[in-house]
Amino acid sequence: MENSVIDNKDGGVNDDGVQVTCFTEVSDDVTLHFQIIRLHKQIYAWIGSNSAKLGHMYAAASTRPAEAEKKLVQKLINLGYTRPKSEGSTS
Repeated sequence: MENSVIDNKDGGVNDDGVQVTCFTEVSDDVTLHFQIIRLHKQIYAWIGSNSAKLGHMYAAASTRPAEAEKKLVQKLINLGYTRPKSEGSTS
């Protein structure tokens, strides 16, 4: 399985507290486009495989959904939106 980052644009937080992050990765010869929008207490994510244009993006990709979901979760962890399970609280 081949995975590579083609483009990565981590947007800063604007005056309204909105942060937009866009990145593209190749997985199993399929180009996946991701856009993550972080609002106050909300995160929206778009995933597409045909075009990086928001109007052409959709949550289902022509590749295995588990692979696209895995990439999204990894990126959210790297951006600090969530913590990996290994860093969670212990009882």
